[in-house]
Amino acid sequence: YADKVVRTDREIGRLIAGLGTDLDRMLVILHADHGESLGEHEFVGHGRYLFEDNLRVPLIVRWPGHVPAGIRAQALVGNIDIAPTVLEAAGLAKDGANMDGRSLIPVAHDGARPHSTLYAETYMPADSGFTEMVSGGDGPEIPVGVRRYGLLSPPWKYVVTEPVPIYGADTPPPPDATRKVERRDLFNLLLDPTEDQSVMQSEQQLTALLQATLADVRRGADARAAEKVHVTDEHLEKLRSLGYVQ
Repeated sequence: YADKVVRTDREIGRLIAGLGTDLDRMLVILHADHGESLGEHEFVGHGRYLFEDNLRVPLIVRWPGHVPAGIRAQALVGNIDIAPTVLEAAGLAKDGANMDGRSLIPVAHDGARPHSTLYAETYMPADSGFTEMVSGGDGPEIPVGVRRYGLLSPPWKYVVTEPVPIYGADTPPPPDATRKVERRDLFNLLLDPTEDQSVMQSEQQLTALLQATLADVRRGADARAAEKVHVTDEHLEKLRSLGYVQ
């Protein structure tokens, strides 16, 4: 993993150096699509959990003459804000109109805080190759599909883990197995940055508030998802090339 970081840094350096003087008038955004667990919570990889080792990623914006240099913003932002930032920089949309994300440019200039919460989810454990294995009593372990979703509202993070059908499976697992994966967690990232201790029982009022906020977020997302989207052959081919569809 360390070698990959070094090689990535080197190749980005080559790219930046190749831009030459054009770099002085160019917007450059460096980010990662996900982090990596390197043994935390007894897991190596990404996509299974919503811990900070997977969610917290680099996000660096450089735009000489437009974004002040050397600022480390404390605002809650995410990769969802990258597209609105590019659109505003290009003069095509102000502050990500009609988008869930918000431009990062005001964050750099006046310390704006575009989000009070951010939503996160993963359906990777619903794939047959990454399911949760649950004890089946006296028999062998049973694979159970899982999704995780939650809200980040610093210093708090609320995460729901619940069973879902395994993609492509013919029959669902028995109910007693699916119940074993159900859980709710609330973490205080300031006092517990490694997310080892859920404090949901001692913070019931806050948990109820975050549950209600999360329900509102998901209702809005479900309503948008219900809208019909026309997928062209070109779209399918691009998704297929990335391994997202067969």
